[in-house]
Amino acid sequence: MKNKKERDWKFIIGMIVLLAIFAVMGGAFWNMVGKQAQMVREEEQKEEENKITIPEGVNPELLMKVLGNPEMAALLTSLAKTMKV
Repeated sequence: MKNKKERDWKFIIGMIVLLAIFAVMGGAFWNMVGKQAQMVREEEQKEEENKITIPEGVNPELLMKVLGNPEMAALLTSLAKTMKV
């Protein structure tokens, strides 16, 4: 009888320890998932902030061609710096 009670207590303690380990691992997993989701949101927000809007009437392909030329991009950048808004 004593042996059975001892086994029962060992089993109960083992199960509690096992549940505690699962809880810690699950918490760590969901914490990592939450951090990754936050990083993705921040990255998407940065991408959204870096997007440019092309005014109506401007040919986007021609604009990319002009801005793709390093000399023209440098010229436009220096011109934009001298402009007063």
